[in-house]
Amino acid sequence: MNLYLYETNPTQQTLHFVSFVIPEDLKTPTILFRAQLASTITVSTGQDVVFTRVEVNEGQGYNKVTGKFTASVAGLYHFAVHYCTQDNKWVYLEIVHNGKSLQSSAHYGAASAYQCSSLQAYVVIVMGDTVWVRTTATSHLFQSGSLYTNTFSGVLIRA
Repeated sequence: MNLYLYETNPTQQTLHFVSFVIPEDLKTPTILFRAQLASTITVSTGQDVVFTRVEVNEGQGYNKVTGKFTASVAGLYHFAVHYCTQDNKWVYLEIVHNGKSLQSSAHYGAASAYQCSSLQAYVVIVMGDTVWVRTTATSHLFQSGSLYTNTFSGVLIRA
């Protein structure tokens, strides 16, 4: 970690550069992923949502074929889902950890107004645990360019 200190006194202004390592920083490896949908989709009730366009996958924990993240390091993680609805349709999603719902959300897309929402969850998991997104009812996700994106992401906060 680098830190810049700016010291001011009546006769002199000094900029000091200090570099140091916090022992806790050495214990937490970089584990993070972010993936998005490749196109607009409709997903049936109880089905997993597979985000196939992987933007980053440090630690290689996210599987773009299954849509599931598998932890290679135990610790506290943060997971987030950002999603957009099709016109006059509903989206019902949940973040799932080993089959148990951590957080769920439902959102209706009004006519001619593609609306987006998000959900997130913090969870302590052990090596080998899986986290993914699934529907709780038939869901109509709208994906278009960089303005309307549906993403699933996760990051290890502390090992």
